[in-house]
Amino acid sequence: MRAIVPAILSLVALSSPSPQAIEDRTLALSYNDDRTRVIATFPSDPPIAITMTPTLVEQVIQNLATLRADMVPPRAMVDAPLKNIQYAKFGRWQLLTLENGGAILMILHPGYGYVGIQLDLNSMLTLKQALDKLSATQLH
Repeated sequence: MRAIVPAILSLVALSSPSPQAIEDRTLALSYNDDRTRVIATFPSDPPIAITMTPTLVEQVIQNLATLRADMVPPRAMVDAPLKNIQYAKFGRWQLLTLENGGAILMILHPGYGYVGIQLDLNSMLTLKQALDKLSATQLH
């Protein structure tokens, strides 16, 4: 049964012909006692609980991000206020170079996984200038 749950969850999330609206109710998320699984309790009648491994949680996050990127209205492309923003206190980053001279900046968030953004030459220059300015203030 454990191997079937991820497939069922993915099918429900991506192609359910008659999804149950839960807009006015909250999906409850919690850990099990040793924090090795997430328990998602759907506010249906009766409630449905699904226990998810870390791998399944990562797949759900990826699927939700993919679906959100395609939703209408799209996420607003405005600068967020630089307070009350979620950020990782640790992680990694990588820079992948593209044949056209651009790059993809990949940042590893401990919850979201790798998140990347493609940078053109102007964006790379702007990022470099911002980091140079920050470095200069930190050194003095």
